[in-house]
Amino acid sequence: MKGRDLFALSVLSLALACEGNKLPTGPNAPGDASLFIGDGAHNGGNPDFFFLQPLVPNPAGDADYEPGKFNNAIGPSLTVEICRLEPDILVDGQHLPTSATPCYKNGPVDKFPAGTIHLVNNPASETGWWTGLNLNLPADGFYYVVWNTLDAHLNPEKFYRVKVFISGSDVPLGVVDIDPMKRLREFRPSLAGQVVQVLDDEPLPIPFRVEKGALCNGGTCNSATITRTSPTGTQSVIVDAGGGSIAGALFSDGWLPSPAQCPDPSQCPQSVVVTVTEVNTAGSGLPGEPTICHPALNPRLIQFRGCFNYTTTPTLRPFNAAGDQFAAEVMVAVCYELEGTNDPRRDFAELYASGPNEPPHVLTDERHEGVLVATKDCTNPPPVITLRSSNPLVQLASTGWRKLKGGLDGVFSVKTAHAVDLGLGGIVKGFSNISPVLSANIEAYGPTTVTFEGGLTVNLSAMITGNHHHLIGEEEYSGINTMPVTFSVAAGNGILRANDNADPTAQLTVNTANLTIQDGEVFTIVPGIAIVMWTPPSIPGTYHMTATGGATGGPVTYTAIVTQPPLVNIEGTWDNEVQAGANVSQLILSVTGLPVTSVHAYGNCVPTLCDWGSENADESRWNGFNELSTVFHDEVATRTVTINYLSASRIKVSITAVFNNGSGQYSTVEYFRRVT
Repeated sequence: MKGRDLFALSVLSLALACEGNKLPTGPNAPGDASLFIGDGAHNGGNPDFFFLQPLVPNPAGDADYEPGKFNNAIGPSLTVEICRLEPDILVDGQHLPTSATPCYKNGPVDKFPAGTIHLVNNPASETGWWTGLNLNLPADGFYYVVWNTLDAHLNPEKFYRVKVFISGSDVPLGVVDIDPMKRLREFRPSLAGQVVQVLDDEPLPIPFRVEKGALCNGGTCNSATITRTSPTGTQSVIVDAGGGSIAGALFSDGWLPSPAQCPDPSQCPQSVVVTVTEVNTAGSGLPGEPTICHPALNPRLIQFRGCFNYTTTPTLRPFNAAGDQFAAEVMVAVCYELEGTNDPRRDFAELYASGPNEPPHVLTDERHEGVLVATKDCTNPPPVITLRSSNPLVQLASTGWRKLKGGLDGVFSVKTAHAVDLGLGGIVKGFSNISPVLSANIEAYGPTTVTFEGGLTVNLSAMITGNHHHLIGEEEYSGINTMPVTFSVAAGNGILRANDNADPTAQLTVNTANLTIQDGEVFTIVPGIAIVMWTPPSIPGTYHMTATGGATGGPVTYTAIVTQPPLVNIEGTWDNEVQAGANVSQLILSVTGLPVTSVHAYGNCVPTLCDWGSENADESRWNGFNELSTVFHDEVATRTVTINYLSASRIKVSITAVFNNGSGQYSTVEYFRRVT
């Protein structure tokens, strides 16, 4: 067996390898498992995974390297595989592996299964192979395995590939190719940065670092290995944006089905990695964008910032006929932007979930102080949280969360609690989004159909309610204030006003507010009410108005049935109130049918009245306007007479006379009193 001196030489040979050129950040894992060195510092590998010294130069200076972000919670789920590569290809005079070089068909030459990966939380205080080697290892910790190359019987003429996985995933977190040497003089500088050259038959430490974003697609996230049971009875995953927790999940013992519960025990892992990721896609609540965490949700419902994606690795399959993934309930939480504010909508948001195999649906509410850190102040988040995606999480408010509950009482017949990869009776496709949504419903408050005479105005109301109740004094109410309600009338259906002094319009948005109702000395406050003044046309008929808002249940349709005013008795003799200088001295209105059929007028002539004769009346503006008109013709002029009914004892008469000889015209307005 070789001694420590030779081991030190092998380490020295590793340190001679130079760092390759840094390419722009690539996907979370190498898109191809045959990158020569694929990690956060090489070839666009996973920006949250790094191989460490002595395998490669210290990556601490890399732009993607984040001190303090080491994820020490996934060790039980990490695996390492080492395979021999197939015959290599001659490239630039060297026999080097390429991206197309496969592993040898006989499988791995060595494998470190889940549970065998070593965790070092504090290399400065712990001892191991790194002790005394003066290496720059991360102060917040790393993982490693030691590969015994002697037992592997390496062929110095071949290359070997090291791949680090999350158990259950076939996409490696990182890849590095190994070129074994029999002696140091075989070192080839031309290979530096492409493969790692090591001394054969010596123990080879393979240290690596996994940061909290390694399983994410950008954005703030965290991952942890969650087992079926734990000594404490509960386990959790918490996402911290730098100022406190903003999302998380809580798992009780037995949340994963046991092998005995599964028809195929191999499909029911007893340990998975749970990842919670902030969704930073366009429309998920970034500055200046609407929040759309659940695209299929009713567009009228308000979706708040705080959209998170929950996944498991491996993806869980349904384990029973009901399509359940979990055997016990799981609690999830997100940081809710209205929590801790005075916004009247604050108490009405609920968590909604949506996945590839189920529509968006509300989750059963229950606060749970054990999920998020209670001291987190989401009303004052860091102004910018530096992310590789440049999509900061902003304006989230304090700790608000909801619970996923099992059983048959879930909306849309959700059979069990699914915080991760919500399946609803099918194989999970890889993601589920969870975020706060304002569950609200719009309905009429008061009548939706009114009947009244033409020319009148009616006040009508809409109400927006939530799924919760809150107290005002000793009374419980569900109305939500400050919710906009838009009232609309189509052309020909009248006008709307917010108050008597407001300009008329066909569409008006009113925010819901408290309505105070007085009954004697008793005052009742009803929140969530929006009121509009509607004046339909005066002409008898049926007219409509609608109300919509940020809620389900709309639009609310209101109907006004405008009736003909009571018939007015205008029949009789009417004398001009002012005889001196009057144009018309007297009118006799004859009624043979309602309202009027003829108008007999007498001009104010001297010494006797001039009889203009009798003409039929135009009654087209009587209904709704109480207006008649007629035209008198004689040898002198053509006179148009318009009569407006003012009261049972008074009428207004407007006269326009046009002289037949073309000498001009005149107009007068005179008032008449009933004589008989």
